Amino acid sequence: MNLSINGARAIPINTSDELLGALDKWGSSDGDFVILEDGEADFIQSAIDPSGYIVEVRDGSTGTMYWAARPMPQPDKKRDRWSRQEALGLISAYFPVRVRRSDAIWEDMHMRTTAKGLRLPRWFYWLVVLLIGLALFVYNDIYAKP
Repeated sequence: MNLSINGARAIPINTSDELLGALDKWGSSDGDFVILEDGEADFIQSAIDPSGYIVEVRDGSTGTMYWAARPMPQPDKKRDRWSRQEALGLISAYFPVRVRRSDAIWEDMHMRTTAKGLRLPRWFYWLVVLLIGLALFVYNDIYAKP
């Protein structure tokens, strides 16, 4: 696997000790990010924002991105933000066999949910209304009794 910190050239990582040693240099300020990749399609990445660490995984076999969320939100923590130690644990577990730790829920970042809605274009809804109206007109014309 290869590790890139803050966009620097990726370095090969062969052991867990190498990974932990390289990650010691990461995570000191907002905007810092790290990517541990196994080929171009499989990787785990993490970045820092003012609320904590964000951790995401891409599964190359399906082309799906997942983000790590807490199974049970805690009052003092955001559901999708982690401490440095927690983020390092999630990244370390990924090496060397791409394991996603079970203390996080890995949610599909692109799955549409009922809460988000389908967000179809407005013309689509007008088309549906028009087709329903046309169907009712034809039905009444054919089956209407004189």
